[in-house]
Amino acid sequence: MFGISMRELILSLSDFLKTDTVEVKEHKYTANIGLNFDIFVSFRALKSSEESIYVSGIIEGFVELECSRCLNLYKHHIEISINTNIEVDNLRVDVGEEVRQLLLLEMPMKPICNQDCLGICRTCGRHNKKNSSCNCRDSIDESAKERWEELLNNKSGGSKKMPNPKRKHTPYRRDCRRSANSKLDTPNASKCSNCGASKMPHKVCPKCGFYNGKLIVTKKVKKAESEEQTQQEVEK
Repeated sequence: MFGISMRELILSLSDFLKTDTVEVKEHKYTANIGLNFDIFVSFRALKSSEESIYVSGIIEGFVELECSRCLNLYKHHIEISINTNIEVDNLRVDVGEEVRQLLLLEMPMKPICNQDCLGICRTCGRHNKKNSSCNCRDSIDESAKERWEELLNNKSGGSKKMPNPKRKHTPYRRDCRRSANSKLDTPNASKCSNCGASKMPHKVCPKCGFYNGKLIVTKKVKKAESEEQTQQEVEK
């Protein structure tokens, strides 16, 4: 029927000589995707230009997957629509590669056979479901109880409390803080030309209020200090 084998879903430009549309109905997909499957592909290919073919159709069937909860094999239903432009390469169009990529993208990350599946009981090994589950209670062995005794007592409100720091810093962050503090230098100080007190350079003297030999800020003298100064002047 077509110029190139349809087992791999590859069309040739020679298939569009008589008509611009090629239709394929319920073709069984047999390529290898690493899983057991039963998939059929139906599509219609339209020659939109000499460089690309527009393909629209549907992919239906089942893929056999392993449930991530109970590890049983189940059939996962697949129904994917195809609506894309495929470029022409060496006078042919590979529809099978597009189908393969769509199938791989449709595979779930955590396949689940049923929403009611609760997985396998680790005590008795029974496959549990939502309305039918075992009565086993998961218990911790005696050795594990001894190892985690203090933690379990603390969790249950016991008298023993485990010391835990509020914030835990890495050694790198600690050393960065210490090295930054160790590199701090003492600020340079200068003497006031008026009273001789120590002050910051290029700043007004906080004691007398002079800067560069001029009175900039009038300092308020306490009453007791003013009386002492007047008494010293009288004694002189």
